[in-house]
Amino acid sequence: MINNTIINDMVVEIGNKKKMRHFIREWMKYRGLNQATIANRLEVERSTISKLLSGQMRLSDIWLIGFAEALDVEVGDLFRDPKRPTQDELLAGLSDDDQIRIRLFADMLRKVS
Repeated sequence: MINNTIINDMVVEIGNKKKMRHFIREWMKYRGLNQATIANRLEVERSTISKLLSGQMRLSDIWLIGFAEALDVEVGDLFRDPKRPTQDELLAGLSDDDQIRIRLFADMLRKVS
């Protein structure tokens, strides 16, 4: 059985429909930052960061932007494990034509899903 507390730690509501897992804790670890440091960068109490990460407070778009700035990443990166390569890193060794084909294919897949 999955612990609901763990699930709440890892998801954020996007609009009214979909919940997506975030990797904020993983980015903090990857950057070597703790909750106190993030709180200092966001000029809030450490308890606020704890509540946001545990799901006790809603992780709004404004908070996501703040976390992204504090972690020196793009907001979209918060939904990607920092140990995984970015799209650009995956495509780096391909020719320009192959990169274009793959990006067009990925865009097409996004539209149908």
